[in-house]
Amino acid sequence: MENVFVTDVGSHSIKYGTVRRAKRGNTTTFSGTQQSPTIVENTCRSMDYDAADDANPFSCTSMGTFSQQMLQLLNGSPCNASEYTLMLMISPLATMRFKELLVRAAFEELAAKRVFIGYSACLSLFGAGTTSGLVVDVGYHGTTICPVSNATPAFPFVERIPHQGMASVDAAIASACASDISFPPPAELMAKYSSTFLHSVKAECCSLAAGLRTPPTGSALPTLTLPDGTALRCPLSAEQYVDCCRPLVEGTSLLFSVQQAARNVIKNTPTWQSSYMLIGGGAALPGVESYFLEGLSCTPRVVFGTTKDLVHQQCRDPVTAAWTGASICAQLSIFPGMCMDREGYEESGPREALRYNMSDSR
Repeated sequence: MENVFVTDVGSHSIKYGTVRRAKRGNTTTFSGTQQSPTIVENTCRSMDYDAADDANPFSCTSMGTFSQQMLQLLNGSPCNASEYTLMLMISPLATMRFKELLVRAAFEELAAKRVFIGYSACLSLFGAGTTSGLVVDVGYHGTTICPVSNATPAFPFVERIPHQGMASVDAAIASACASDISFPPPAELMAKYSSTFLHSVKAECCSLAAGLRTPPTGSALPTLTLPDGTALRCPLSAEQYVDCCRPLVEGTSLLFSVQQAARNVIKNTPTWQSSYMLIGGGAALPGVESYFLEGLSCTPRVVFGTTKDLVHQQCRDPVTAAWTGASICAQLSIFPGMCMDREGYEESGPREALRYNMSDSR
């Protein structure tokens, strides 16, 4: 039996799950276990892979903390420490230095048998049943727009909007409170739209699994305490989601900026795109998706010489798309050949192993 341990390395959290692979005679069976996200905000923020470059590598301290967090996740999973494949889903804008550090940590600190480095955008589209489209990932510290063709990111056209994510809500609220005397008192407003509350919503919506939404029967529901002392029970109700996410739609310039960037990407993307998909992270929050569609539906595009309206293809489940895509990818017959093994890593080092295995992302 060999398990695939799936991790989605975001800018503020690590979401994870496990694909179990078992052989019974001539038949290979797969089963998936999806876990709730583990929030490691300080760790991921200190790594800040989207803003880093080779001249400013991550500190050993931040990568060591990342390894410790991953070890905690592994200890709580059904993976066998000597017989598991670690699948790491990262941003299409991650630097080579970041990838090298991840591979080194996976083999040397986490004792993985094989390592697969993939892009979350591609795997999301695998899960949606298509391999071409436009991925809009509203993250916690920024938003990334990535066109994908045949499961491969079109790197020259990827656009990232820094500081335009869930975390920008707090700053917008504080600014509104300072400039508009008719606004509710800051303490009251911040208690209602606290960063902890928004953080929880983001964590639930971009999780590889809706674990907090569907707790096991008879288990105690987790609680979320706001700064004013109000205790909320998870899963959050639909009304709480809408109330919490309203600042994203009404109180910030986030979606306007994202729409403008998306138009630029669509305009500059070659005409081989056959369909576009809106998916990922905060895009699944109530009210956000409809706002995107209103802003993008009137954007014309040219496909094989014919002008057509933007096509929006809804994923089966936008919340679990990354997990679904990862599990599908892990079941491909060519998946073992897409991974780096320990022998190759020890022989050639992380950089050469990455170049060899990422030359063909399929």
